[in-house]
Amino acid sequence: MSTRTPLEPDIPAVWLEPVFHSVYLQAMVNYQEQFGELDRFKVKLKEFRHGMHSLLQVHNLLRQVGFPPSPQSGFEFGFSVPPAAHGAMGQAAITSEDIGQTFKAIAEYTPMRNNLFKYTWKENQDAGTIFIRPCFDIGAYGSFLFAGTAGTFLQMASFLLGPAEITKLVISMPWRLQSNGAALSHRLISVEARFLKGANHVEISIPAELL
Repeated sequence: MSTRTPLEPDIPAVWLEPVFHSVYLQAMVNYQEQFGELDRFKVKLKEFRHGMHSLLQVHNLLRQVGFPPSPQSGFEFGFSVPPAAHGAMGQAAITSEDIGQTFKAIAEYTPMRNNLFKYTWKENQDAGTIFIRPCFDIGAYGSFLFAGTAGTFLQMASFLLGPAEITKLVISMPWRLQSNGAALSHRLISVEARFLKGANHVEISIPAELL
């Protein structure tokens, strides 16, 4: 992914379009509060209107609150976001009849809250898989936002399936993470992780017997 930062003059027009809900901006600040003093950023956040915001605003906030632009940091943030934060989309997902319906709802309704990616749900006789692909170049924090989005889906699955069943999931991704890292969440350690060399998407697969 490109290393362009939002400080450069050639900002793509799509970076100024509303693509990311304010509830996740609040969640970012809340998460970082665990590790430092962020009162001055709370004041700034109060100026944000409720609703969707641009990728440029997201990048600026991520830099201000000091998130590392790494996928590992993104997963940690994603795992911290409770299902209730997803609003009507989250409600539709967790009240579905089964896990298959949950992920169909996630694929259909997530763009209402996070329109940075294309979400596709496919099922066959062996498994159901959600595919997450960027809609456009999302810049220096692309890996963070990509992994953070995948992390929220794993968090949803963990919430619904429980710690025993979550071990049967497989996540395939274009990064190699440090499995011995102190910050690596137990949720990611619990699932089977596969490296997709050169890929530009993430897959989360759930065995058919769990659907």
